[in-house]
Amino acid sequence: MTYLLNTKLADAVKKYDLSRDNDISPVSCSEEFKTKMERLIRRKKNNYNARKVILRLSAAVLVVAIFASWMYLMVIQQNPEIDAFYPGGEDSIGNPAVASRPEDDTNSENSDVYLISIEDYYGLVSQAIELIYEDEVYYYYLSTIRSEFIMLTFSDNTRISLKDALDSEMVKIQELYDMGLSITIEPKPGYNIMTGAAIIYSLIDFGFCYIEIDRSTIGESFLSVSQKPIYIGDEHLNYEPVNDELLEQFEIITIYQYFSIEAMETDASYIDKSGFSINPPGKGINISWVSYPHWFKSGLVIVQYTGENQRILDFLRSNLEYFAGYELTEGFLNNEDNFTFPAVSFEAAVAMIRADLTTLSSLVIDMAVLESTIPYLVDFYDEIELMETTWSPENIISPTEIYASHKYLIKGEDSFGYVSMILVKVDDEWKVNEIYFEK
Repeated sequence: MTYLLNTKLADAVKKYDLSRDNDISPVSCSEEFKTKMERLIRRKKNNYNARKVILRLSAAVLVVAIFASWMYLMVIQQNPEIDAFYPGGEDSIGNPAVASRPEDDTNSENSDVYLISIEDYYGLVSQAIELIYEDEVYYYYLSTIRSEFIMLTFSDNTRISLKDALDSEMVKIQELYDMGLSITIEPKPGYNIMTGAAIIYSLIDFGFCYIEIDRSTIGESFLSVSQKPIYIGDEHLNYEPVNDELLEQFEIITIYQYFSIEAMETDASYIDKSGFSINPPGKGINISWVSYPHWFKSGLVIVQYTGENQRILDFLRSNLEYFAGYELTEGFLNNEDNFTFPAVSFEAAVAMIRADLTTLSSLVIDMAVLESTIPYLVDFYDEIELMETTWSPENIISPTEIYASHKYLIKGEDSFGYVSMILVKVDDEWKVNEIYFEK
């Protein structure tokens, strides 16, 4: 192999066989020239060897990188839930923003694998709202386009983006909401159903300003879904620096957002008509309120307000049904309804026992109420040994609807029978809407 060194020595170099073994066969040259040539040959040979080593090392690194990439792809293919390169979220001070639930909770249909934490994302994203899910009735939105960056962790250590979790049906919308993720729900066109977002829009229309309270700073929810407290007040909430002293001047309403009307109604049924206690199956919660409690419901929401601000109460009454609270029971007990409806219900109960259709016809809304009962009515009033009304504020369904029951004991028997009914207020008169015997 021949090396061309430089133009000055070109002719002399042509007379040499410069092999790798450094065999030098001079034709004729001085000792000085020979020494120079040997030095140049060694330098070139060293450079050649160095390049050869570098090329071999580069090839080895490339092979290792290709093998590692192939192994990673094989692992991902066998375990698609693994995604090691998604960015994690950070809050405004650089800490991971993670919402978590106790390890022993189960909120999935498969109790073996359940959601334990949500790591929200606070990096730079598009500020447009993002539709993340929809069903037959509702659209569900995030306030920014970030579903691919919000990370969910499950009890089996699976870590996956919100987008992929929803696409693969690993998580339900209500689970995300209950874990503290802020989700806006909007009914589809043609469905006029109250939601938490609609309550907030109505606040603005009514002239209120509002601030949402960070749910991570509040205690456990009283109901089956998470609570969303809202400070409401006048325009100063928008323009003045918000601090604890300022917030003390404003009122709080708490929104409970549900994802089905049935779930909302179930929770509403556990709330005592007085509003002071909540009684889900297996446990009772007595609450010490700082003022009078008021509970409202409509569509997918329950709203609770504790206080006496008439403007807030007017706003809530104009948008939702008042179904439990101090004003409902105390207002009922302190007006003439407390005296008129018992008289009507007792008269109806006696008429049922006497089979007195004339009196019943004057007390019911429509005789169709009695259609299935009339064939079985017999007069057994003279056999009654004891009769009394059983009623409490718990029986108030609404200010214009109430349940009443009258128990009786027939001579010689050891168990009570009941005449039960639902009365409604029509044109300022109490009328029987349902009436039946119970044993």
